[in-house]
Amino acid sequence: MRVAAMQILYAIVFGILSGTDSFFLPAINSVSRRQEFQADELACIIGGTKSFASGLRLVHGAGLAWNAFCSQELAPMFSAGFLPPIGDGFAVFLKAPNVAKAVDRGIESELQEGKAEAYDSHPPLRDRIATIANLPSDGGSEDTRTASSLLHDITITEAVFLYAVFQDVPQELKSVSWKEQGKLLIIPSWMEFVGENAALINKVTVEALFEALGDGLRSGFGIRKACSSTLNSAFSAHALSWARRLRSLW
Repeated sequence: MRVAAMQILYAIVFGILSGTDSFFLPAINSVSRRQEFQADELACIIGGTKSFASGLRLVHGAGLAWNAFCSQELAPMFSAGFLPPIGDGFAVFLKAPNVAKAVDRGIESELQEGKAEAYDSHPPLRDRIATIANLPSDGGSEDTRTASSLLHDITITEAVFLYAVFQDVPQELKSVSWKEQGKLLIIPSWMEFVGENAALINKVTVEALFEALGDGLRSGFGIRKACSSTLNSAFSAHALSWARRLRSLW
């Protein structure tokens, strides 16, 4: 009897909370979106309309590429015990041709098709840029300083950010430059991988390996199909990852 009463009470409470979410959250987020427009206007007054609009697009584009940078570049480094400059590395990552093109496509898509949903706390980029364009110009100077220049010690700030955002980060990290990535991480990982799979390619020369992989290595696509039957799927996947990197060098 007590269990049945608790189930009824739970159903009533859950129903009330569900109704509250469906009514109050859209209203709260609607207010939040209006506040974001006001914050944008204040930012334009302080830093200049053009500078803020440019920064808004940059931040949005960076958000599109951040997860890829973390998983492909940053996470392997700190998992190995190294801490490179996060901001500098991300800036270089954003300039990579394939990344830059993907980011540009994402921004253009948002500018063309972005729309606000009831549960969004921020307005879409398209609406924010359009609102900024309609603000009156005060003729003031534009603040062209980078955001990083406003930080007193970017190294400490990045370390604090790293431990706050990522889990399972080693407590002791050695500060290194991105130029050391090849020597400290990429080459050792390749040597370890080749050592584990040496039996699969012990009769294959470097020249023959390119022939075995075929044109898939140069195109960066279809490499799994191009691999000979003696190369297992793990090697094929690893080769595919690096073929895409090699493609940018050719």
